Amino acid sequence: MKQLVRSAFAASDPEEAAPVLRPFFPGAKLSRTRDGDFHFDLDVVDAEVLSTIRYRFTSPNSSGISDGTGVVTIGHLIEGKLSMSAGKTDIDTSRPFLIPPRAFQATWDDVHLGGVNLDLREVERFATQLSGSASFAFAFTGIAPVSPVLLRFWRATVRSLNRDLLRDDEAMASPLVRRAVFEQVALAALRVFPNTLMELRDPQVSGEAVGAAVRRARTFIDENLTEPITVADIAAASGLSVRGLAAAFRRELDATPMAVLRSGRLAGAHRQLIASDPTAGDSVAAIARRWGFSNTGRFAVLHRAEFGTDPASVLRC
Repeated sequence: MKQLVRSAFAASDPEEAAPVLRPFFPGAKLSRTRDGDFHFDLDVVDAEVLSTIRYRFTSPNSSGISDGTGVVTIGHLIEGKLSMSAGKTDIDTSRPFLIPPRAFQATWDDVHLGGVNLDLREVERFATQLSGSASFAFAFTGIAPVSPVLLRFWRATVRSLNRDLLRDDEAMASPLVRRAVFEQVALAALRVFPNTLMELRDPQVSGEAVGAAVRRARTFIDENLTEPITVADIAAASGLSVRGLAAAFRRELDATPMAVLRSGRLAGAHRQLIASDPTAGDSVAAIARRWGFSNTGRFAVLHRAEFGTDPASVLRC
């Protein structure tokens, strides 16, 4: 099983630090604007198509240039002083910001930064699936959160990612969990930062084919509960677009496709709890992970809500 890859790097010279930054900031070049100490520390947690970075520059009056083309990196200032601009546009670094998809420059004093990186091709593929059109052209069109409410939503997403999801190596070894985490964070980014997906209107779903499409979708869900399927996969199986599928599920089931998938996985986990033997080493955490639930506490809450009992009690019976 593939585990999370955790790595750290330190350098005391700008020329040593720049190559390490280039996977996140293409073409990065660093310099000191005056003589003085320079120290760079980088910590990375890599989960394939998703990673987080924390980097600290202990250096007065330093600067850098880079190019955000081809990457999706959303940064946030933890402490220190940072000024950034792209051409004639100044970037507000007091709140989370999307690295602009073009050349930019920055200056700082003893700065500590965090960031979330998403694989651009996977984000484009995911956005295209959500659009329901193979010809959809995805692009981010702005670098600041669209509203204060969504700014708070993004910060909550990053806190959950760092404090809960990426701390559980065993859970993240599951392809199903890794994909679910990527889609959770990518969907948050698509909701928070301006992009062409926001400009689409919800399509009208014809009533005639809704029932058959929902039945196809539910059959596909039931047959793939332990696979890392996405809402786009379910939509493709149903013959509807992602938005059309969501409208059909609202109309027929008063639920979302992912809620139905979660309910099916809960039922599967419940059946496995009943059939398992704790004396043979079976555990609630392992069963939860198998069915795509990375957080055991959250799994217990959902299980109680669905079945009226703790999963540990079922396993001990």
